[in-house]
Amino acid sequence: MVTSILLADDHKAITDGVEKTLGKEIDLSVVKVVHDGNKLVESLANLKVDVIVSDMAMPGLSGLGLLNELNQKAPNTKVIFLSMHNDVELIRTYLHSGLWAYVLKDSGLDELIKAIRSIKSSIPYNCRSTTKLLKTVKEKDLLAPKLTKRELQIIKLIAKDQKIKTIAELLNVEPSTIETHKKNIFRKIGVNSSVGLVSFAYENRLLS
Repeated sequence: MVTSILLADDHKAITDGVEKTLGKEIDLSVVKVVHDGNKLVESLANLKVDVIVSDMAMPGLSGLGLLNELNQKAPNTKVIFLSMHNDVELIRTYLHSGLWAYVLKDSGLDELIKAIRSIKSSIPYNCRSTTKLLKTVKEKDLLAPKLTKRELQIIKLIAKDQKIKTIAELLNVEPSTIETHKKNIFRKIGVNSSVGLVSFAYENRLLS
């Protein structure tokens, strides 16, 4: 199945290059290109795509505000930021706020292609450069807070894309109990979405 892509960057040379490269892949299709954050959000009113590939710093909406709008307007669409910015704390904030992948522009478009295919399978992805940046954070800052055995079970099931009702049935508890655990997990690890939770789990190797 072909993955449909909405591409956004305020530099036409970049969108032209990315669109040309992705167009050579038989399983990828760029269906629309825009050049600012507001037009990107507006496009979602009448366009459904599998993946959004966007710069995080454009005219109009940008950064965390843009990410939040995209997640709200198109919750089933996975978002990749293709950016030149390598601020590790900023990257972690995006990943914990529902971003599926962060790819630095100097990493090469092969990394972008890998990212698109990975998140299409619901597996968060960071390019090699981003991964190295995240490793520069002190180990103690990356260690997961004290999560209970039950919370770790729930994290693993959410990472497998299991619904709350299914998790409750598997663990023989009420769905409301799972919702409470989920809220506690979000609070402990500092995320506000299931995507952020899964990214955190991969980052801290909680799924192995």
